Amino acid sequence: MGASGAGEMPVTSNRIGIIDDGLQLEDGFAITTTENGTSVDLGVNHSAAPLRFVQLVGDVTTIDLASGDETYELELEESADASTWTTTGLKFSVAAVGDFLMGVGVKKRYVRLKKTLGGTTPSITFTAWIVPNAA
Repeated sequence: MGASGAGEMPVTSNRIGIIDDGLQLEDGFAITTTENGTSVDLGVNHSAAPLRFVQLVGDVTTIDLASGDETYELELEESADASTWTTTGLKFSVAAVGDFLMGVGVKKRYVRLKKTLGGTTPSITFTAWIVPNAA
């Protein structure tokens, strides 16, 4: 992670496309409870077939681990109608500040980032984007 903190563009190597603010999943405000993220529309041409590879790119700028029992789990979900959601299979825990870059296949038009927080005083601040394969 660079020195500039919130809003910094994360992880430039190994990205498959361009970071587009229209595809931002998380905007850098503190999260203190479990929540479903805002849906992002990948476009009318993105449907059930074929599978499309995307990356989840992000930058965790602050994370509260003070009580020692805080947990943070991120899960990318997809939907054909922005109403009924299923997992993409991309689910991981966050335990430190820094960049992350994860890839997964997506079959549906809409995606969102589900955040599951646990423990005494959970608080995490990060930015995240979905980056579709440019090819």
